[in-house]
Amino acid sequence: MDPLAEFALDDDASGEEAALAEASCALVLGRLDGLVAGLSDDEKTLFCMHLLRKTLITALLQSGFTDAEMRFDHWFAGLSC
Repeated sequence: MDPLAEFALDDDASGEEAALAEASCALVLGRLDGLVAGLSDDEKTLFCMHLLRKTLITALLQSGFTDAEMRFDHWFAGLSC
C-alpha cells in the first residue's frame, strides 16, 4: 500500500516530524471511524469490498503483476482473458 508518510524509518525523521505524522494519522483515523459508524450495513459492506479490492490490486502491483489493474475484474469474476 502507499506509504503514510514520506519517510520509511524512524531514523529518517526528527521526533517532531514523527509526532506530527502520528497526530495526522490519528486525526484521519478518527474521521474515518466517525464516517464508518454512520453507515448502514449495506454501505459498510460496499465500503469493505471496495477497500479489499484496492488492497488486493495494490498487493499484486507490488508483487510485480504490472497488469493487475487491467485484469483484476476478469480474474475476480472467474473469467479468462
